[in-house]
Amino acid sequence: IIPRESLIMIAAPAGSYKSTLAYSLACSIGSGHYFADKKVKQGKVLYIDRENSKDVHAKRLPLIFNGHESVKLWAVYHKPQPPLLTGEGFQHYIQFSKDFDVLIFDSLRKYHRHEENSSTEMERVMTNLLKLRDLGCTVIFLHHSGKSELQKYRGSEEILAATDLAFNLNRDKDIITLECIKNRFSPENKINLKVIWDQVIRFESALDPRMKIEEGNLNILKNIIHEIYMQNGKWPNQSSIVELAKSSGMAKHQVLSLLSKGEQRDLWKIQKGQKNSTLYEIPVFQFSNHIYSQKTGKLKKDNTERIEESVPWKNHSIN
Repeated sequence: IIPRESLIMIAAPAGSYKSTLAYSLACSIGSGHYFADKKVKQGKVLYIDRENSKDVHAKRLPLIFNGHESVKLWAVYHKPQPPLLTGEGFQHYIQFSKDFDVLIFDSLRKYHRHEENSSTEMERVMTNLLKLRDLGCTVIFLHHSGKSELQKYRGSEEILAATDLAFNLNRDKDIITLECIKNRFSPENKINLKVIWDQVIRFESALDPRMKIEEGNLNILKNIIHEIYMQNGKWPNQSSIVELAKSSGMAKHQVLSLLSKGEQRDLWKIQKGQKNSTLYEIPVFQFSNHIYSQKTGKLKKDNTERIEESVPWKNHSIN
């Protein structure tokens, strides 16, 4: 979902669970647990929060935070407070980008005193975020969406231009939709998540019925491709896949559309065969540089005192 060493924006209106989502994501990374049915590569996370108060953390974090040592919280009520992204305090973020794999800023408007609609002024802020990314850190920042539904994020186009990956988040009761509005690495898509209010708050994939059917059919085609290869020792062409897919009730035009989508999602690759035919090959190894990329493990309940003990500046001099 999120590539390493990239700059990611999650923009959403107030009350859409964007901070809750980011807290949960941070804890999954720090603990190496699954997040929303996706395998997580463990890493050290610094969650920098100038948005939410100590009371908010006291209510939310015991339901999310798992107390893992790889997750540190630096909040607005800590002394010293997290500095702005522009100014002398930025040097502390430079240092932390070398010590942590992921930095999460909640939320962007609290880390600068510039005019958000000015491309010149916001370029200064975004340039510094890019510096942290270029030092090898994955940088995630939360942001607010615009007043109208058409405004996926607030402020200058410079904000979106600087990002590698950007999501607009919307909530309908306990269903969250992450609409990808920019992706330098793969085609843009949507991710649907369901908030599970259990002993701990967690997120699971929530495919709508149409997506469930499509995912099922893509798996059928993948099995067909693999089965033909195992029987013949050769990767199948389009015609043989279409023929076998008929037994599953799929029409030719449907199969062709799914084959194209599967190629875009790297489920298989195409190569030219004899007589200019198209062959479909499932890669034996599918490499990925994603940090977060199947069942979410429950997180252990903890409290904010444990979080207070994990403040990041114990090993650093911050004035």
